[in-house]
Amino acid sequence: MTMKTRSCPRCAAEFVTGEALDHHLFRTHTGEVETRSYRCAVCDAEFVAAAEWLSHVREGH
Repeated sequence: MTMKTRSCPRCAAEFVTGEALDHHLFRTHTGEVETRSYRCAVCDAEFVAAAEWLSHVREGH
């Protein structure tokens, strides 16, 4: 089964999830989309991507 990908409208990059595309647009193309932020409840660190937040929570706390 082939997974449908989402293409970046600015470059040739492709992503499996919309969240990954949003993250790419924000990081690579300087804030072209608004993204949510994820905040650590323990130390108030803030992350753009849920995966970075989850990694911080699992490894940092």
